Amino acid sequence: MKKILMATTGIVAAVAAFAMVAPVPTMAAEKKPAEPLSLSISGSYQTWFGHVVEDNDGANGVGGWQNLDLKTDNEIHFKGSTTLDNGLKISATFEMEGDTANTGLDEAHLTISGAFGSLTLGEQDPVTDQNSLGGTMGGIGLGDGQPDWVRQPAGFANDRQDTTGLDLGAGDNTKINYSTPSINGLSLGLTYTPVSDNSASGTTLESGAAHNIVGGSVRWGGTFGAKDSGNTVNFAISYMEGENADDETLSAADMTGFQVGGNITSGNVTVGAAFLEEKNVGSTSVATELTERTFAVSLSYVDGASSYSIGYMAGTQDVTGAEDQFDVVQIAYNRSLGAGVTWGSTLGQTEFDGNGTGGTEDNVGIYVVTGITVAF
Repeated sequence: MKKILMATTGIVAAVAAFAMVAPVPTMAAEKKPAEPLSLSISGSYQTWFGHVVEDNDGANGVGGWQNLDLKTDNEIHFKGSTTLDNGLKISATFEMEGDTANTGLDEAHLTISGAFGSLTLGEQDPVTDQNSLGGTMGGIGLGDGQPDWVRQPAGFANDRQDTTGLDLGAGDNTKINYSTPSINGLSLGLTYTPVSDNSASGTTLESGAAHNIVGGSVRWGGTFGAKDSGNTVNFAISYMEGENADDETLSAADMTGFQVGGNITSGNVTVGAAFLEEKNVGSTSVATELTERTFAVSLSYVDGASSYSIGYMAGTQDVTGAEDQFDVVQIAYNRSLGAGVTWGSTLGQTEFDGNGTGGTEDNVGIYVVTGITVAF
């Protein structure tokens, strides 16, 4: 673990040093003045209306919930960027949540890019998550069927596997990401998160939060078939490891994880699949082994302004032999209504199957959701 950490931080430090001392042209005739800072604004507004029918509506933590619901998911992004006279590109990005219940910053980071690749510092997803490939699913997406619309039972232990993105809980916490330039479609990425707790002032006790989370990914993309056919293939594999909160009195198992995924597009059809495994995220004891796995596959077809998709996601959480499972099946339809405006609908079923026999561990829900997304 320490060898990987030292190697990763050493590489990132070398890249950062190279970026900051990149040579400036010495001939006045060749020197270009730095570009003025430019500001761009982008974002999206999503609103979804749906109805859900749950089989175990009386389960603890499930019963009494409204079957009709209206949800929103909104963000606005601000980006200031410039190109220095030595050719380096510098940008600062701020991503803000747009819902009244959550109006804080989601991510904020600085990016330095050039011929060496790109180095990003700040609050952001790890490069392993950004490179987690899979299929294309319309409507609300596979992950939002669990548990946004079907309530997870109180006795069901699996509370993480609604995604195939690899982050070991690092999320948007402050970190360093580095990505190489793409060479013949191949690129590499490295990530380091000092501590998974942005709320702490100064340094953080190792007993207070997961720390020293490192990872890397390899990604490749290419084309096949006739020239200009639009046929593409993309593949990525990622690995991460980190240390859970621990000290002299608490021995927690180290975290590990890997993800593999890809997609193929031929004509109007795209097929994608992904597999994720994370071990011991949030563990507090080496005596308890926690393994979480998620698999997802989808098929989509584009016909002009319309797209149709079908997807399946399955997840398990194994806690020292006791396994909880969930399954999600969805069909979706999307229709472009104009520049940046999309109407989407989803029909899906989510099932929770807990390891025990209690009435608070299982639930099945069928939902119909429709909504509008405006992106700018």
